[in-house]
Amino acid sequence: MESSINQDALSVWSIAGEIVLAVIVLGYYSVGSACIGRLSPRWTGGQGIRHRYSVIEIDSIVKFMLAIIGQAACFIVLLIMSGLNLTNIGLVRFCPDALVYGAILGVGEMAVSSLLGYLIINLLMSLAPASVPHDRREWLTVAHSGWMRQILKTVEILPRWASMSAILFYISFEELIFRGILLGSFPHTPPSLAFIVSVTLFVIVQVVAMPRLIAAIFPITGALVVGITHGILFLHVPDISPLIVAHFTFFVASIL
Repeated sequence: MESSINQDALSVWSIAGEIVLAVIVLGYYSVGSACIGRLSPRWTGGQGIRHRYSVIEIDSIVKFMLAIIGQAACFIVLLIMSGLNLTNIGLVRFCPDALVYGAILGVGEMAVSSLLGYLIINLLMSLAPASVPHDRREWLTVAHSGWMRQILKTVEILPRWASMSAILFYISFEELIFRGILLGSFPHTPPSLAFIVSVTLFVIVQVVAMPRLIAAIFPITGALVVGITHGILFLHVPDISPLIVAHFTFFVASIL
């Protein structure tokens, strides 16, 4: 009887802890990241740089770099609060074969999300033609706004090794937060609840920093595919490295 009560108490505290971490994650991406982005003008005033690039281009790169730093800081805070170690978040294992499988998985995820995105935009154009872009070129213009523009400008301007490294860092911390932390934090939390929280938050944050919901159609479909797939895989095999490779492959394939 006492053992049952203790288990129930652990489950309640685990669920409460999961909710607290979820609130922190949502708060960072909805408010914290925007506050960090406002620091960008302080680094965009150099006259030498402005002679080569526009203020919008410089601002996009600086905001993306600040987003990487902010996301890393968010991960560290969550790691400390959750009391997890590297094993809990899937960073200890390393299997070269799994990295290859991760790259293949990323290509497959890109194909599936592209198909879903294509079906959704065609459905929207059929149901509400007056409210959405009319052709593929207009859809791409809308989709390349907000935080997507920051990444695209970074890829366009920085050397390839620098832009790819920046994207890899950003994606790594994203996987560590949404899979490693949210799925690995509390062993007594029902896996289904942790999975729903992880996927839901991952989809929601895609809309943040986008000018309107319609611009986030492709990021949302991608987040659904990646979030569901990576969540299931991590719950069964808690190894984060192939998921980082898959996410990186997916992302690079979508912007190049």
